[in-house]
Amino acid sequence: LLEIRDITSRNGDPDFHYRLLVRRQIPHVGAVWITGDRVNLRQGNAHKLTVMMQQEEGYSGEIAISVEDLPQGLHAWTASDYNPETGINPDEGFKERFLTVTREAEIILYADADAPPTPSPRKVRFSWRSILDGKTSLPHAAGEKLVMVLAAE
Repeated sequence: LLEIRDITSRNGDPDFHYRLLVRRQIPHVGAVWITGDRVNLRQGNAHKLTVMMQQEEGYSGEIAISVEDLPQGLHAWTASDYNPETGINPDEGFKERFLTVTREAEIILYADADAPPTPSPRKVRFSWRSILDGKTSLPHAAGEKLVMVLAAE
């Protein structure tokens, strides 16, 4: 016996059409992306980027982020940020059944005081690897950002 309905009880209709796939749970990393579209960084300054990572179906490993192709004089550091608890939504139901866990990480891009200004934007690449039980996956692309180093004011 199978019954399908909207988990929040706000939507659904007998005329809706559903396609159903039944399989075992496969813990995995879902989408990984970096917020924002470009970074203009003055010499001697820093800029925070937030990396969003979805952990699906109970994935409990780590996700490592790497930054490649930085212009000369630029550095990428990991950082922590304070994320206040947003509270519980009483209409969530059994969220572990359907909700992807989204985690955040912070990367700080820092330009040395003597970093040479870039004449045009440079593509900086971000990639990620999953780490589970000490084993790492192959690298996966997480996106690119245009980065420019500007002269100090």
